[in-house]
Amino acid sequence: MVSEELVPEKHTVYKIAVLDRQNDELLHYLEKKYSSTLHYYQHADKTVDIINCNASKWAALSHVAHSLFQNDWQVISFGNDSNDYEILGKATLGVIMNPELENQNRPDLVIIQDIHTLNRLLNQLI
Repeated sequence: MVSEELVPEKHTVYKIAVLDRQNDELLHYLEKKYSSTLHYYQHADKTVDIINCNASKWAALSHVAHSLFQNDWQVISFGNDSNDYEILGKATLGVIMNPELENQNRPDLVIIQDIHTLNRLLNQLI
């Protein structure tokens, strides 16, 4: 059974991708007018994704995991951009695969610079 919060409403638009990199005015407008109803993410390349606040990688993943494993599950998530922060921060282990995000000052996340660091962390989970 799929919870109602994960069933998409009958919208024709799932995501708006803004490719213009000069978008400070847009970000200010979104913050002022839509901060409670939309999520927006500015990527490292300055493009912006805009999605409904009910759209969430973490909500979908946790719903599936809970359906399969009840309360006994752990998640390792990998992400490379700001739109992955929610799932990275809520996972058992969140791994940033993009060193450019290093300056985001997120102590709850691990930044992987090379495969050896990744292997060491994964072996700690076994």
